[in-house]
Amino acid sequence: LCERCLAIYSSMFLASLLFVFSKKRLRGIHWSIWLLMTLPMAADGLTQMFGLRESTWELRLITGALFGFAAMWFTLPFMQKTIEQDTQRALAYNSRSANSTRTIGTP
Repeated sequence: LCERCLAIYSSMFLASLLFVFSKKRLRGIHWSIWLLMTLPMAADGLTQMFGLRESTWELRLITGALFGFAAMWFTLPFMQKTIEQDTQRALAYNSRSANSTRTIGTP
């Protein structure tokens, strides 16, 4: 596992823990902010890939962690909102179904 991948996965894990244990509902970041937080990793990786310079482990660690954190900050609030909406829809459907079965059997 390379330094960048380790930083990405570690920061995703830590950001997920912070998100789960935070007491308030966090708002997600706008896609443009996510893109800005992704650019350092892209620039570091591309300049190394094209031989313009050699990346250091510190830079790979920082840019990978920034990307991983941004990915979770962008994704997790959206997932939470979607799950809450689906749960509310399912509860509403179940309550309507329970009410309709009760009215059928009553005289």
